[in-house]
Amino acid sequence: MVKNKLSFKAFINSDNYGKNYKIEIANKDLQWQVLEENYTAINESIIYTKYLEYNTDKVFIRFTNLELNESIGPFLLTNSEKINANIYPNPFNTILFIESEEESILTITDLAGKSILSANIIEGTNSINTEQFAQGIYIVKMGDKVFKILK
Repeated sequence: MVKNKLSFKAFINSDNYGKNYKIEIANKDLQWQVLEENYTAINESIIYTKYLEYNTDKVFIRFTNLELNESIGPFLLTNSEKINANIYPNPFNTILFIESEEESILTITDLAGKSILSANIIEGTNSINTEQFAQGIYIVKMGDKVFKILK
């Protein structure tokens, strides 16, 4: 599974409907998983950021008011996060450097779509030993970024 950053802001009229909520997330099949059991809305808003593992760019979120036991939602969230990354040198020889502003999953495939490598990328500069790669063109994916590199 891919580790993605789930971040959202919701405005709730907490004066009329209470302040404590259960926050849940679901995949496209609406299989719900609890993120927070007793989240307190502050100033009528819920601001939530968390890194989660899910393998889709669409997730659903819902809020259950604990005082009234009523759910609000589901709402569709799309992964619109942009990952800032730089890959060099290109063309590369034996080492490939990846600079990233945040954690991500990097996948390298050949032009036929065959997976060559999958790696966790941390914030900062990362290096990958590419001595075993055959000469050719490769596709690198990190979040919403796609790079074409040449060995």
